Amino acid sequence: MIRLLCFAGLLLTTVVSTSNVQAQTGHTFALLPSAVPTKPPMEWDTISIHKHDPNDTNMRWGSNPDGFGGTGVTLRTLISQAYGFTAPELRDDELIGLPGWAKDARYDVAAKVSYEDAPAWKKIDDMSMEETIQHLLSHDPTPDMLMMRSLLEERFGLKVHYETRTEPIYELVIDKGGSKLKPAADPKHGNINWNAGLMKGDGIPIPFLAMVLSVPLQRSVLDHTGLDGHFDFELHFLPANTPPNTDSNDPDLLTAVREQLGLRLTSSKGPVLVVVVDSLHEPTPN
Repeated sequence: MIRLLCFAGLLLTTVVSTSNVQAQTGHTFALLPSAVPTKPPMEWDTISIHKHDPNDTNMRWGSNPDGFGGTGVTLRTLISQAYGFTAPELRDDELIGLPGWAKDARYDVAAKVSYEDAPAWKKIDDMSMEETIQHLLSHDPTPDMLMMRSLLEERFGLKVHYETRTEPIYELVIDKGGSKLKPAADPKHGNINWNAGLMKGDGIPIPFLAMVLSVPLQRSVLDHTGLDGHFDFELHFLPANTPPNTDSNDPDLLTAVREQLGLRLTSSKGPVLVVVVDSLHEPTPN
């Protein structure tokens, strides 16, 4: 599946199948993920890459019955899809060594598998969010991540490695008064809806909540709550980019998490998994 969540807009809607996702806390990354090229489940039949019209600022990205396609796609997006174990794009502190030209370049990309491999691709693309979250938390690349890695290696000569760096983070812990999260009414299926100032989740495991909170905070959030299971919640907060003098009684995000969820975001320093670019060139001709 094209698992990368796009947070550029104000509305996020994610359907999550979460029946067997287990909380993982206290990340230390004792064993770094491998970035050594691994044989993908199948080969791409055709790959087309063209520079995007610089006058068009839109980006489109999605999967097709026989592959995926995107217009105005950045290399950060592609690398995040291939090597990032987070839902959103890799931040600047999570992607190191990207050359200057690669930070601004955008491409129109279309990759397709053969007719014979299309059914197998559909199975990859239909991977449940439950399975995807399990892969992300265990740092085990999904089949579509391996496919994307092969594309980047073949056409961009991309080689990377992982490192753990100590960076500013937030630790998500239970507040003094205890958790206010409600056990999920339906723990086997869930969804999370997020627009400006409202985040509503049903059947959400805490590690995934921590992952989503890292987006508006622009800092990694590590789950240290020790809470297992799946929860329902509703969070009202004032977005950080809200103009002054806005008529709202909602608190900032840190306060909202404490008052409404019974959790606390504590500023700290901790391990952040980083993707380091070793080599990268402009795409080879089609």
